[in-house]
Amino acid sequence: MRFRPIYILRQVLNGAEILDWYRNQGVRNLRNPAEMHLNIMHCMDSVDWDAVGLCVEPMILSEQGTRYPIRVKGTGSTGIGINSEPLITRWLECIRLGCTWRHSGYHPHVATTHAHPGLAENETKMYLGQIILGPELRFDPNHSPV
Repeated sequence: MRFRPIYILRQVLNGAEILDWYRNQGVRNLRNPAEMHLNIMHCMDSVDWDAVGLCVEPMILSEQGTRYPIRVKGTGSTGIGINSEPLITRWLECIRLGCTWRHSGYHPHVATTHAHPGLAENETKMYLGQIILGPELRFDPNHSPV
């Protein structure tokens, strides 16, 4: 058993396509597609990594899912909020297995811009195409490469 803090994320595999969509609307200050990811869990308390495990299958969030614009707290960046039962179920599983979460609820999202104080959340249309997520990756949050 390995007990230590854990950070689980899924990288966005079609980030370039998503950012091109926003670029074509005139949105600037976009992230690098390689930086785009979706957090599953960020737990600073020690947890059993073996018990939490990893979901290794990629995940496709279809065009049918509910999306909403967000401003990421603390960063000023904007992004895509995602209502996804599989993502919420995985987060709840991590909580059940001992992970702790220091935020008010789980709100899956993908940041699309860096700090962009002049852009209102409703100034652009919401990207509604597929979001393709890679397999889960996990790190010690004290040494995370993201």
